[in-house]
Amino acid sequence: MEIARYIWNSEEALELIRRGQPVVLLECPICYPAMENWTFEKIAVLLRSNFQCDVRSSYTHRFTYFDESKNQNGYNFVPPTTKMSMSFDEFNNYIRSSNVTSSSKTFPNLYLQQGLVAEMGPRILEAYKHFSLETA
Repeated sequence: MEIARYIWNSEEALELIRRGQPVVLLECPICYPAMENWTFEKIAVLLRSNFQCDVRSSYTHRFTYFDESKNQNGYNFVPPTTKMSMSFDEFNNYIRSSNVTSSSKTFPNLYLQQGLVAEMGPRILEAYKHFSLETA
């Protein structure tokens, strides 16, 4: 099933939200302050250099989330992504590599999904505590 995609404040998007239907919101202004503040360069400086991040790889642009620990009955399931661990520097170098293109079938696409935890180091935790979308 294809999920509808609409500009965040369009009538179509608002109607789907009212009905509790899934919708991909495009051009959300709330993201821009965070994107300007949390650049790869800034994160690389703030994050503890040896911190291992949760990364998923996929040879498509789809990163369907799954939790392998929930498959307690051992269903025969081929995961759509592969979970791995790498430092932020490794992740950053990989996605900036000239060998990796959006249409590459040789190199997988990577998606970093990491919760904020104390092991990341005090600098990034402090920066996060003081970041506000209202004042960004």
